[in-house]
Amino acid sequence: MSDDDHPFHGEEYAVVALTSKQRPEAVEIEADDWRFGGPPGDSYASPWYTFTIKHADISSAQGSITDAMADTIANEATSYLGV
Repeated sequence: MSDDDHPFHGEEYAVVALTSKQRPEAVEIEADDWRFGGPPGDSYASPWYTFTIKHADISSAQGSITDAMADTIANEATSYLGV
């Protein structure tokens, strides 16, 4: 979810969980929402499950979503953060 404005960009990233399980509160990520990559099946972002991950802990990236989808997920995440 983070871009190069995020503190420590390149060292750690703000992320949300990605799952194949559909939940009413989850944000569906469709094939055209991926800039590249993506899982072979259905994917849903869990905007209530936010955390950071260190670059060194990433073994292989799942892919990259479009800016529009990142904005959608970020807007949903703010409702869980009390913003």
